[in-house]
Amino acid sequence: MKREHDRLAALMANFGSPNVVAEIDQALAEIEQERQEILEFRKMAVRRHGEGGTQPDVNLSLTVVDLIRRYQNDDKSGFGGLQYRTRINYAGILRRMENDIGPEKVADLTEERIKSAFEDWSGRGERVAMARSFIALLRILAAYGATVLKSRDCRELKLTLHEMRFETVPKRTERLHLDDVVKIIANAHERQLHSIALAQAIQYEFGLKQKDTVGEWVPVTEEGESDIIDERLKEKWVKGIRWEELGSDLTLRHVASFDGSLIEKPFGQSKLVMDQLEYLRSSAGEFPKKGPIITDGDRPYRLHKFRRLWRELADAAGIPKGIYNMDTI
Repeated sequence: MKREHDRLAALMANFGSPNVVAEIDQALAEIEQERQEILEFRKMAVRRHGEGGTQPDVNLSLTVVDLIRRYQNDDKSGFGGLQYRTRINYAGILRRMENDIGPEKVADLTEERIKSAFEDWSGRGERVAMARSFIALLRILAAYGATVLKSRDCRELKLTLHEMRFETVPKRTERLHLDDVVKIIANAHERQLHSIALAQAIQYEFGLKQKDTVGEWVPVTEEGESDIIDERLKEKWVKGIRWEELGSDLTLRHVASFDGSLIEKPFGQSKLVMDQLEYLRSSAGEFPKKGPIITDGDRPYRLHKFRRLWRELADAAGIPKGIYNMDTI
């Protein structure tokens, strides 16, 4: 402590000199170097003698897989409160993270090691979006470990990641144009997929997200009420647009899946959407009073089937593989 006091006193005494800023920077660099040397010395001491004291800090030897397991099972992490599909997506990325770097210690995730892992995940530039997902989850894990577990190693990792910059994903410029949409709709009607034709028209005209248009099936244990249940799979359908949300003025009023805001879409002002509604009316008679608007027979679509059928329709329309249903909006 006396050493630091003497250093500060010397700097203060030289405050009138224009060189003092450079001297402060030099002092800070020396302090950081000393800190790193002390940390390395501490690691050597721990390896030889153990932590000592009455309450060892297991976080000092935390591995990546330890951190992942705690994050996924701790009520304080926020993982359990994520939306179902987000949680499933996170879990998939975390499984791969376990396979790739799980046994490694958090303390060993240096800038060089993280860069190497990023390159592996990106396939040397081919899958940058996946690599950035890896980094995003690593940041979340580091923040959780630093704040909830009070892990010194996680705090170091959080700082390391904060200072790092990674290759960005090029902004998508692909979009479905009206001609493409018309072709998809025509193909859908030819295959008697009138509901998909309507979904495509709604997405194009009003920018409604796929999850809001089609809805999704989630375990019955997830939050949210539903009157549509698959007893065999123990799942329920949520989030999709419903007939009771379509008013007498032909305006859809739907609660957005992503932020809970009220979406209002005037279906009656779109000829494209109204034409698809007429297809449904002519093939099925009067519209239902309630229930999902976009259906696979008498049940809501499962997203994987909707996406597969949409891709088949898009392929038949000559739309490149790199353009997706999400490029409608």
